[in-house]
Amino acid sequence: MTDHDLVLQQAYAVSYQWFDKVSLAPLGNGHIHHTFLLTRVSDNSRFVLQRVSESVFVDPLLVHEQTLRITEHLARDEDFCSRYRVPRLQPNKHGELYCAAESGFWRIWQYLGNSKVFQNLQNQNQIVLSARAFADYQKALASLPGEHLQESIIGFLKMDHYLQQFDLVANSAAKVLLSSIDQLRDQGSDFAEPNAHIHADCKVNNLLFNLQGSAVTSIIDLDTTMYGHWALDFGDLTRSIAFSRGAVDVQDFACAAEGYLAGLGRPVTERVVQNMVDAPGHIAGMLGLRFLTDHLMGDVYFRTQHEGENLQRAEQQFALMQQFRQQHKLMEEVVKRLGAGIT
Repeated sequence: MTDHDLVLQQAYAVSYQWFDKVSLAPLGNGHIHHTFLLTRVSDNSRFVLQRVSESVFVDPLLVHEQTLRITEHLARDEDFCSRYRVPRLQPNKHGELYCAAESGFWRIWQYLGNSKVFQNLQNQNQIVLSARAFADYQKALASLPGEHLQESIIGFLKMDHYLQQFDLVANSAAKVLLSSIDQLRDQGSDFAEPNAHIHADCKVNNLLFNLQGSAVTSIIDLDTTMYGHWALDFGDLTRSIAFSRGAVDVQDFACAAEGYLAGLGRPVTERVVQNMVDAPGHIAGMLGLRFLTDHLMGDVYFRTQHEGENLQRAEQQFALMQQFRQQHKLMEEVVKRLGAGIT
């Protein structure tokens, strides 16, 4: 039995905690969780069944508790709900929102229909909408009551942490990649000071659009949300857009900056300009470092389809980092121009 067949068998077994008879099909292209589209046979209603990756999220109960805090807070935010649907967990037969089984930590999300996910955005208006959505999410969480959210993945988005992990296997790395690593060491402390609750996984496929692609309807995959530096979300989104569209494009960057600043409402100081310009390359390099380290460690973190895939991913992200660096001056002019228009 293959690993896929085993997980599918486990998914069918645990789904009985919610429904008597279901059909399952793989859903999405995520590197971390196992996710299935679940159809309840009795009425053909759909849900999303997910097994949390406990090799990545070592405390799945913390993930659950924090995600519940987030969704309940967002559901009370009338302004946020006027623009977006909030993903909600489905109670099982016992009224519980998760199942901790021998096969893992499982949960079922209510399915948000009449929506679609884009792996590649189709136009620059969608870039503006995507940036605005993630900024709205960050702004809504600024009023989250209680203590700051904890990081759900140890050392997540902390460059120094990833450099320390890499150093354990650095002797196995190809020398041609070491110059990129050296550039990352020079910026290890950038963005280290937390100042906002952030989504921390701002990829375009973590948004749901309406079927026409003309509006964002929901922000999903909230497990990584934590207290961090506000600009990391903008950097991750901009990196994601550049990667999905094949290269860094200054006009794409301008659209992302326009949408993000409109949603966040942050005064555009010189520090904000530098944060927005530096963050995309910072995130691209960080992700390249993580892919390379995982490759050298034997692909223990990111799921792969073939040998060497994480090395290929690392090379792609390092190339993207260099592209952002080459466009630094033009990107700086873009943010300053947009900032001058904000009153």
